[in-house]
Amino acid sequence: MSRILLVRHGQASWGKKDYDHLSPLGERQAAILGTSLAARGIKPKVVVSGGLERQQQTVARMTHAAGWDVEVDTDPRWNEYDHQAIITAHKPAYRSMTVMKADLVRTFRPYRAFMVMFEKAMIRWAEGEHDEDYPETFSAFTGRVEAALAHVLEGLGPDDTAVVTTSAGPVCWALTSTLGGDPVMWGRLQYPIVNSSVSTITTSARTGALVAGYNDHSHLDVVDPKLATTR
Repeated sequence: MSRILLVRHGQASWGKKDYDHLSPLGERQAAILGTSLAARGIKPKVVVSGGLERQQQTVARMTHAAGWDVEVDTDPRWNEYDHQAIITAHKPAYRSMTVMKADLVRTFRPYRAFMVMFEKAMIRWAEGEHDEDYPETFSAFTGRVEAALAHVLEGLGPDDTAVVTTSAGPVCWALTSTLGGDPVMWGRLQYPIVNSSVSTITTSARTGALVAGYNDHSHLDVVDPKLATTR
């Protein structure tokens, strides 16, 4: 049985001007993961990363810590969706970060208010009734993730392991599509997913693709549970 380990990137620079860059904690998370995978005897035949900076930095730190001498294949189909485009299509005034922050602060529960707003924005995107408002439609996003997953699966031999470094959206859609789920399932899977966590899809000629693991971040817990972050 072969398997794909789907890795969510380490913590990015949330709230900073350059979000697409690992925070110091994100760098540590990626290194801890690499050390843990090597200790478990995992030696991937294939290592793939999306093209975003936070994904590339994660795979670099992970492979270095693991001591893997393997070429990393960059596939932009594993890139995250454009959350800013989704938000501004829903709330055009939020092209200004200042306006958005001011609105959220006025609620006295800014994080909760952001999550409620973002869920509505994601539903609007996923419904597909306003596709002209988005640089990438929901169906285009899910289609490219499914194609990227199929490409990795097709390249694996019996008992091979692939490690894919990507983001929460593609990880959870790969799981959702394998489970035959819907956008509601996809959304729910994203909320608790931890930075540098590992989700697993196995495949064989007998069973086809199966979800065998979700959001494993035990490598962080054994060092310090406070290292686990979701944004």
